[in-house]
Amino acid sequence: MSQSSVTETARSTSAFGAEELIVNARKYRAHKRIVDAASGYDNLEDAIAALSDVYGTLEAQVENGVGYTPAQELGFGSDNAGQVAEKILGRQKSVGAIRTAFSTMGKDS
Repeated sequence: MSQSSVTETARSTSAFGAEELIVNARKYRAHKRIVDAASGYDNLEDAIAALSDVYGTLEAQVENGVGYTPAQELGFGSDNAGQVAEKILGRQKSVGAIRTAFSTMGKDS
């Protein structure tokens, strides 16, 4: 049975109650960050396209950004651009400050 068939079957079932609600809440909790982020797009396909684009861009930055260290006043410390991308992707610790600095740079530029 394909994923879409499973989804359609689940949607067409008329017996929905507390058990189903709890299962759905657990699924949401397990993937809250991505669901909340995707809700800002018109549809799931747009959200997936945006995620794929940005993720691919950051993967390339990991590979190609090691030779460039942003200026200190940008807030990345002594990290090179490759390390900045690795932290945004969650591969290194202390992600919060890097994400904030990168987001600010994107807003101000």
